[in-house]
Amino acid sequence: MLRASIRAKEAPLKVSQTRLNDRRARPGIESCHDPTQDHLVGEVYQLSQSVDNLTRELREAESNLKKLRDDHQMLVKEIEMKKNSLYIDQQKSMAVRMRYPSVQRLLGYNA
Repeated sequence: MLRASIRAKEAPLKVSQTRLNDRRARPGIESCHDPTQDHLVGEVYQLSQSVDNLTRELREAESNLKKLRDDHQMLVKEIEMKKNSLYIDQQKSMAVRMRYPSVQRLLGYNA
Protein backbone atom coordinates (compact mmCIF):
# COMPACT_ATOMS: atom_id res chain seq x y z
CA MET A 1 0.00 0.00 0.00
CA LEU A 2 2.74 2.47 0.95
CA ARG A 3 4.91 1.41 -1.97
CA ALA A 4 1.98 1.97 -4.34
CA SER A 5 1.39 5.42 -2.84
CA ILE A 6 5.06 6.30 -3.30
CA ARG A 7 5.00 5.12 -6.93
CA ALA A 8 1.80 7.10 -7.52
CA LYS A 9 3.47 10.29 -6.27
CA GLU A 10 6.77 9.82 -8.12
CA ALA A 11 5.35 10.34 -11.63
CA PRO A 12 3.66 13.69 -10.84
CA LEU A 13 6.82 14.76 -8.99
CA LYS A 14 8.97 14.03 -12.04
CA VAL A 15 6.54 15.92 -14.29
CA SER A 16 6.59 18.94 -11.98
CA GLN A 17 10.38 18.86 -11.70
CA THR A 18 10.72 18.64 -15.48
CA ARG A 19 8.35 21.57 -16.01
CA LEU A 20 10.21 23.63 -13.43
CA ASN A 21 13.59 22.83 -15.00
CA ASP A 22 12.22 23.69 -18.45
CA ARG A 23 10.98 27.05 -17.15
CA ARG A 24 14.37 27.79 -15.58
CA ALA A 25 16.14 26.95 -18.84
CA ARG A 26 14.19 29.55 -20.84
CA PRO A 27 16.36 32.17 -22.51
CA GLY A 28 16.37 35.88 -21.88
CA ILE A 29 13.12 37.64 -21.09
CA GLU A 30 11.15 34.40 -21.09
CA SER A 31 13.05 33.38 -17.95
CA CYS A 32 10.93 35.24 -15.45
CA HIS A 33 9.73 34.59 -11.95
CA ASP A 34 5.94 34.51 -12.02
CA PRO A 35 3.02 32.96 -10.08
CA THR A 36 3.13 29.87 -12.29
CA GLN A 37 6.73 29.23 -11.30
CA ASP A 38 5.86 29.80 -7.65
CA HIS A 39 3.07 27.25 -8.01
CA LEU A 40 5.47 24.73 -9.60
CA VAL A 41 8.04 25.26 -6.85
CA GLY A 42 5.33 24.71 -4.22
CA GLU A 43 4.05 21.64 -6.03
CA VAL A 44 7.55 20.11 -6.25
CA TYR A 45 8.14 20.87 -2.57
CA GLN A 46 4.79 19.40 -1.52
CA LEU A 47 5.24 16.24 -3.60
CA SER A 48 8.82 15.80 -2.37
CA GLN A 49 7.67 16.11 1.23
CA SER A 50 4.87 13.65 0.61
CA VAL A 51 7.24 11.09 -0.95
CA ASP A 52 9.73 11.58 1.90
CA ASN A 53 6.99 11.07 4.51
CA LEU A 54 5.69 7.96 2.77
CA THR A 55 9.22 6.58 2.48
CA ARG A 56 9.80 7.19 6.18
CA GLU A 57 6.51 5.47 7.05
CA LEU A 58 7.46 2.55 4.79
CA ARG A 59 10.81 2.15 6.57
CA GLU A 60 9.06 2.25 9.95
CA ALA A 61 6.48 -0.31 8.83
CA GLU A 62 9.19 -2.61 7.49
CA SER A 63 11.14 -2.24 10.72
CA ASN A 64 8.04 -3.06 12.77
CA LEU A 65 7.30 -6.06 10.57
CA LYS A 66 10.85 -7.36 11.03
CA LYS A 67 10.55 -6.93 14.80
CA LEU A 68 7.21 -8.77 14.83
CA ARG A 69 8.68 -11.62 12.79
CA ASP A 70 11.69 -11.83 15.12
CA ASP A 71 9.38 -11.85 18.15
CA HIS A 72 7.26 -14.57 16.53
CA GLN A 73 10.34 -16.71 15.92
CA MET A 74 11.46 -16.22 19.53
CA LEU A 75 8.01 -17.23 20.82
CA VAL A 76 7.94 -20.31 18.59
CA LYS A 77 11.34 -21.36 19.95
CA GLU A 78 10.18 -20.77 23.54
CA ILE A 79 7.05 -22.86 22.95
CA GLU A 80 9.14 -25.70 21.52
CA MET A 81 11.48 -25.57 24.52
CA LYS A 82 8.53 -25.64 26.92
CA LYS A 83 6.93 -28.55 25.07
CA ASN A 84 10.22 -30.42 25.32
CA SER A 85 10.49 -29.61 29.03
CA LEU A 86 6.95 -30.87 29.65
CA TYR A 87 7.69 -34.04 27.71
CA ILE A 88 10.81 -34.67 29.78
CA ASP A 89 8.93 -33.95 33.00
CA GLN A 90 5.87 -36.07 32.17
CA GLN A 91 7.42 -39.00 30.34
CA LYS A 92 10.92 -39.43 31.66
CA SER A 93 10.96 -37.96 35.17
CA MET A 94 7.54 -39.30 36.19
CA ALA A 95 8.75 -42.91 35.99
CA VAL A 96 11.58 -42.11 38.39
CA ARG A 97 9.27 -40.20 40.75
CA MET A 98 6.82 -43.10 40.92
CA ARG A 99 9.52 -45.23 42.59
CA TYR A 100 10.08 -42.74 45.38
CA PRO A 101 8.24 -43.26 48.66
CA SER A 102 5.23 -41.05 49.31
CA VAL A 103 5.48 -37.85 51.32
CA GLN A 104 3.61 -39.47 54.24
CA ARG A 105 6.06 -42.37 54.32
CA LEU A 106 9.01 -39.97 54.22
CA LEU A 107 7.51 -38.04 57.15
CA GLY A 108 7.30 -41.23 59.16
CA TYR A 109 3.63 -42.04 58.76
CA ASN A 110 3.07 -45.63 57.83
CA ALA A 111 -0.03 -46.08 55.86
